[in-house]
Amino acid sequence: MENIRAAWKQDVDAEELAAIYKLTQSLGLYYQMQSQYQEAQAAQLQAFHKLEHETPSEEVDITLAVILVDMGWVGIRYGQLREAESALN
Repeated sequence: MENIRAAWKQDVDAEELAAIYKLTQSLGLYYQMQSQYQEAQAAQLQAFHKLEHETPSEEVDITLAVILVDMGWVGIRYGQLREAESALN
């Protein structure tokens, strides 16, 4: 798991959109299945804040959309319905 966390951080820091896109879905599912909602939220927020001010493009927009959907699902599972609704709107 430490290697996956390190890869995530490296990809987010380098703004590797394709890698972030792929990892968001699988990492999000892993965290949800392990009930590690706080770690999931931290990872999602890290990526979201890194990309939210990027110049809009199809790749950036799709990656942000995937992150927001994952944030919404984690919020629902974690009982943070307002945050989930905000992410999914």
